[in-house]
Amino acid sequence: MKKGGFVPERHTFNTLISAYSRCGSPDQAMNIYKRMLEAGVSPDLSTYNTVLAALTRGGLWEQSEKVLAEMKDAQCKPDELTFCSLLHAYANGKEIDCMQALAEKTEQAFLELRKYGHSPDITTLNAMVSIYGRRQMVNKAKEILNFIHEGGYTPSLTTYNSLMYMYSRSRKFEKSEDVLGEILARGLKPDAISYNTVIYAYCRNSRMKDALRVFTEMTESGIVPDVVTYNTFIASYASNNMFAKSIDVIRCMIKHGCRPDQSTYNSIVDSYCKRNQQDKATMFINNLHKLDRHIPRDEEFRLLERVAQSLT
Repeated sequence: MKKGGFVPERHTFNTLISAYSRCGSPDQAMNIYKRMLEAGVSPDLSTYNTVLAALTRGGLWEQSEKVLAEMKDAQCKPDELTFCSLLHAYANGKEIDCMQALAEKTEQAFLELRKYGHSPDITTLNAMVSIYGRRQMVNKAKEILNFIHEGGYTPSLTTYNSLMYMYSRSRKFEKSEDVLGEILARGLKPDAISYNTVIYAYCRNSRMKDALRVFTEMTESGIVPDVVTYNTFIASYASNNMFAKSIDVIRCMIKHGCRPDQSTYNSIVDSYCKRNQQDKATMFINNLHKLDRHIPRDEEFRLLERVAQSLT
């Protein structure tokens, strides 16, 4: 188009940015956005929101902040979608080191959203509950939950899963099962994340009978346990010096068609090494092919290297 002497119009750029955004290609979307600016075509509200949506999926919150600053410099007024995208970018930015700073940024964006007279959607509110939950900011999470109820919003499964995550890592870990009960009482169907979170809460506190009870409820409800479910039990048994139990769980997961991953075997090997039982860890690795016939040789070598590194 440019070779023919034509400069693409704003609509053309917006369409391309949107296409890359939907394909989960934020780098390509940003490249089109930069080419748009270089061509002298002024972005509009749709452009900025589409770029932010692309960045959101990758949790690229720093780039999102830059785009928002450019938007304000261009005298383009942000709308509800703008701030919702920014909040989602913060929620997805799991690699950030300073979660306190992230929580503060989230609250600032939320207040700015309301200052402009916009009402956040349930997805935005869920993002905030998630961030506050990961930071163990219980009171802040409760404030958002109250806002959800008072604002006439309907909490979604994501809302409840975030609350369960928060409680599962706290001293009030039993409340995670209370939230699971509330999910069922409201007629929602818990998913694997819901059950895994409660199982983790009990395993983390060596309440294995309760964890097994929830596991039974999970399977009876038709939810298929995944590798996270099994790994949680394996890690807990291993950390409590119950290696035979851990190995039984591995047999069970393989029997039910769930392939172990690196974390599965790391838990057992690391627990042996923490007890200065490198010889038992090595024996476990050397006999792994009997337990898991499909384990690659590369995986066995990786685990042996892990044992060797524990001695340095």
